Amino acid sequence: MCGILGVGGSTGAQIVRRLIGELAHRGPDGEGVCDTPELTLGHRRLAIIGLDADGRQPMSSRSGGSLLVFNGEIYNYLELAAELESAGRAVDRRYDSSVLLEALEHWGRQALPRLNGMFAFAWYRPREQAVLLARDRWGEKPLFWASLPLGDGAPAVVFSSELRTFTRLPGGPPPCDPLGVARYLVYDGMPDERTVYRGVFKVPASGWIELDPRGHVLARGKFWEFCPNPLLGKNEEEAARHALVQLERSVELRLRSDVPVGLFLSGGLDSSVLAAVWRRLRPGDPIPTFTIGFDDPSYDERASARLMAEAIGAEHHELVLSGAALEKELDIVWERYPEPLADPSIIPTQCLCRFAREHVTVALSGDGGDEIQAGYDPFGAWSAARWMESILPRGLWRRGFAALERLVPASSSNMSLRFKLRHFGQGFVGPREERVQHWLASFPVPAAMEALRPEIRAQIDPGAILEPTRRAFADVSEFGELHAQMHVWLRTYMECNVLAKMDRASMMHSLEVRAPYLDPDVVASLTDVVPALIRRNGRGKRLLRHASRELMPPPLLQKPKKGFGVPQSVWLRTVLRDRMEDALRRSHTDGWFRHDVIEKMWREHLSGRADHRRSLWNFLFSFPFQAR
Repeated sequence: MCGILGVGGSTGAQIVRRLIGELAHRGPDGEGVCDTPELTLGHRRLAIIGLDADGRQPMSSRSGGSLLVFNGEIYNYLELAAELESAGRAVDRRYDSSVLLEALEHWGRQALPRLNGMFAFAWYRPREQAVLLARDRWGEKPLFWASLPLGDGAPAVVFSSELRTFTRLPGGPPPCDPLGVARYLVYDGMPDERTVYRGVFKVPASGWIELDPRGHVLARGKFWEFCPNPLLGKNEEEAARHALVQLERSVELRLRSDVPVGLFLSGGLDSSVLAAVWRRLRPGDPIPTFTIGFDDPSYDERASARLMAEAIGAEHHELVLSGAALEKELDIVWERYPEPLADPSIIPTQCLCRFAREHVTVALSGDGGDEIQAGYDPFGAWSAARWMESILPRGLWRRGFAALERLVPASSSNMSLRFKLRHFGQGFVGPREERVQHWLASFPVPAAMEALRPEIRAQIDPGAILEPTRRAFADVSEFGELHAQMHVWLRTYMECNVLAKMDRASMMHSLEVRAPYLDPDVVASLTDVVPALIRRNGRGKRLLRHASRELMPPPLLQKPKKGFGVPQSVWLRTVLRDRMEDALRRSHTDGWFRHDVIEKMWREHLSGRADHRRSLWNFLFSFPFQAR
């Protein structure tokens, strides 16, 4: 796990040397810079596979014809090395980065679908004046790029592991991208390729872009698409055996490391299955496990995690966080936020990462399990909403839920009745292919448009805001509504919230986090099945429960999901109040938001007349990045 940076043009070397140190939290084990006349590459290293100095980057190929800066892990690097050697190509098996570099030289872009890993990299070929930027299938590792005028005013390519890099360039932060800002308000993150800055983009998940050092796009494409085949899996027993075999293989690959590996054990199904699989694969391993507990019992899952840890004989570690301790963590997150991201669970997540980093350098997590096995509550709400639509038109339901919401007192409790009524009612605003995001939105589309300054709002087509959701649904709709919903969750919420949060939280403490459920073969084994093997009788994860029924204590098989939560509503009124007041004062003249709209929400929230926790949090945690 590392940080990468590249800048073209005559001032590239100066800029890279000035900014590469700001990625040190992503790579505390070494720094490297390589100058070429047209492009300078920088790298910060977190050594995981191959710990000696020969693994430093930027790395030059054996032929001397290309250079690589790489962030992530290629889990199947030994298998790729064997393929390359059988083709007569010498490789250095000590480092997955060196195997990746030789694979790129041998196969070119055709190497990308062969990679089983999480990655973001830049492969530069000076002779061709071409740099290939690529990201893994699900976007576990970030990579941002732009073509910007630097130094002498000529355009130059800039790419980085962090969006914040683009605010440190000569000329200051780029102007806002109106559509990107609107999507941030609705998604709480940045879906698809757009960011909140004009002209600054994300390399798409499972995508590649080839550019010259000036930032001109030479070619672009995708090396993989999610194409489930529900007809492949009909027999539950056979499908369960196949899924377990694939999960075992995935865990085995992700245990490859030259540094200590542990496991985040939440007490939920996904991480508990990983713990059981690890023990089955390696009976003699110590298996360090890490659990965060809370003094609020409604959030605490230590008992379940402890039960699983005892069942596998793990070296279990627990950290209990009080409300006061969580409040202190706000300053750490506030100071280290690399981009707008409105998921408050990043606060306990970064506590967990720091705690684990005291013992290990790599941790396995259960990320992805809910998306590929329909584990979230809204999957159940979908069926209810479809039935309700068959009785009365959507508009009537929307107005009815709005009326009910007004009758229920505001509450700061987690998942209060008023909160549920509001968000379920939002699902009837638009067509069903948009429903998932209407349910999740901190700012529904009309509210987002109202909250933005007029000059920003005027540049936005409201119909374009939810285009990532509609596209993800349409891409898989031929396979049925359940698989289409799953694809929406995978391409929006998982990528721009769950994975972004985990990457940013773990990198705050130089911890690498690996997600076995996102292995391509695991995803296929758990999704290439008929819907009834994924979700039945109002419950998701049917196939995963069936596959693991002999591996786990029975109480954990039926345990409902409980995520990391924080008391947003209370914090906004207390420990975050000064920051909110300061941001509101500055919003008179600065930023993306209409001051009067946010001010009204804030006063209603303070008085207890309404609970605007999610919208206000979204506003506050984007404010350091707001540039006009």
